[in-house]
Amino acid sequence: MEISESINKIEVPEEVENYIKKGIEKGRNKKILQKKKRMLSYAAASILIIFFVLSIRLSPSVAAYVSQIRVLKQL
Repeated sequence: MEISESINKIEVPEEVENYIKKGIEKGRNKKILQKKKRMLSYAAASILIIFFVLSIRLSPSVAAYVSQIRVLKQL
């Protein structure tokens, strides 16, 4: 108990406290931005995959070309 009481009695200057708060806020904003970028990447990849599959299904010339590729014959 004595250690926690002595820690609580330490006065932190207002300036240092503001720097800490700004750092925490900056970290939160960075985390949110990374999450948005990740979601945008997933959405773009999904759209490209859907477009690729639909182009194979709807276009006979694309389907013929893709059927020549060994790995993609099943599509």
